Amino acid sequence: QHHTSHVTHTIKPIKASVDIVGGVVHDSCLEMDGLWQNTLNRVLRLSQQLCAHVLRAGPIPRHVAFIMDGNRRFARKMDVETVQGHALGFDKLKETLEWCLDFGVEVVTVYAFSRENFKRTPAEVEGLMTLAERKFRHLLDETDLIHKNNVQIQVFGDVHSLPPSLQRVIGKAVHITRHNTGAMLNVCFSYTSRHEMTMAANRLVQAVQDGQLVPEDISEQLLERSFYTAECPSPGLVIRSSGEIRLSDFLLWQSGWSQLVFTPTLWPEFSYVDMLKCLLQFQLGFVETEMVPQEPLAPSPQIDEYLEQLRLERANLFAELADQYDAQESSASS
Repeated sequence: QHHTSHVTHTIKPIKASVDIVGGVVHDSCLEMDGLWQNTLNRVLRLSQQLCAHVLRAGPIPRHVAFIMDGNRRFARKMDVETVQGHALGFDKLKETLEWCLDFGVEVVTVYAFSRENFKRTPAEVEGLMTLAERKFRHLLDETDLIHKNNVQIQVFGDVHSLPPSLQRVIGKAVHITRHNTGAMLNVCFSYTSRHEMTMAANRLVQAVQDGQLVPEDISEQLLERSFYTAECPSPGLVIRSSGEIRLSDFLLWQSGWSQLVFTPTLWPEFSYVDMLKCLLQFQLGFVETEMVPQEPLAPSPQIDEYLEQLRLERANLFAELADQYDAQESSASS
């Protein structure tokens, strides 16, 4: 009751302060020169950090997942090319990650590209692949900042279905951040949850056939540890933008106890206030949506060996792609 009262009394002043300061910044920046604009932007940033400090007095989900929907509709709304809408969506992701760091969220997972998206027009798919490669290259240009924030990048999905040049830059980004132990950014690319579960089940079947495991080893816990998300806590909060009310084959297993928030805002327009509303809704429903503790796997040398083999296979995949990236870059510069 005390916590609910805290959240309820926090909602209006936080929203009001952000709306007021944000409105002042927006209106004033239209008229003032660059110096004043920078000053007001700093004021807005400080107000955001203050709001984050207040909100952190309540529970914050360790893991937040985003379905970044609405890029194409935003492009149509603004009468720009579809790929421009996707580019603005990627820019919004960077901003949202900064907010999540302020709030103390440890893991962020984003649905960047579904396997179903390959059914879109060839021009749009090609544009998305080119854009993704450019954005991952930009991440590599900011390696020092990534290491400073101790962020680990992971990519979940069928990497081999992507263009070779994109595979290589993804491999490099994952490989060079593998030792970072702070926040974690998971990018789901060429991903669907059904494909993830199918691949994990097939891998377990193969392990039994090879004599690495016995049928009695198979359990919900082992299946879950065979997913891409094996090293992550389940998401406490899943946010979908654009007003669509469905998960679209995203983290279906992992989100079984998550709180789901569907906001009508198109992803490129997703604001700090939208993020506040989502987290406040999580806090208001925290008692009902609190994670059920996962049962640990029973001690077993063969299961430990199997899981370590899975981990090494993925690590080696990205290490090989990183080596290919270095070789390609070296060849291009010589």
